[in-house]
Amino acid sequence: MNEKVENPYNAPLPNLIDLKSGNPILKFTRFSAWLVFLLCSVTFGFYPVYWLYSRTVVVNSVHKRKISMNWTYALVSTFITHFALQLVISENDGFLNIILILLSLASVIIYFGLLFTLKSRLEDVISNSGGKRSHLNGIATLLFNVIYLQFKINQCIEEQKISEVLAYRVSNPDEPP
Repeated sequence: MNEKVENPYNAPLPNLIDLKSGNPILKFTRFSAWLVFLLCSVTFGFYPVYWLYSRTVVVNSVHKRKISMNWTYALVSTFITHFALQLVISENDGFLNIILILLSLASVIIYFGLLFTLKSRLEDVISNSGGKRSHLNGIATLLFNVIYLQFKINQCIEEQKISEVLAYRVSNPDEPP
């Protein structure tokens, strides 16, 4: 009579599938592309810089060709310096206006360089995650920036999860859905 009896009033526990298969695309967090769009608009451009930094860290953890973090640090520093100078200088400061223009130009060049480097690494990560060879559209990347890349990341995460669930169902046909 020392047997442990299950409580008949507890709900049955589901048999969950572990989707953490070591697939590189699953290292990324799924984040709504609409929320990325909203945050890009509300934060005066700070969120895309943060997005690039955080996704560069993830790509560097799963890709053999690392993106230099010095580029992300340069982007963050030029962006913050540019923003701070805009708040401080007046319209009549000729020298500081030239510095502001140069910082703006440097930020844009570093931003797009980092964005397209990240795009190429993401193409490799997506193709190495067992999916079909993915080509991320360069024009869409240019026009929609981090919103487009987040959308493609989300799309690949969903495809990977679906394929893992289907593979599990095929290998375990006796379990109920």
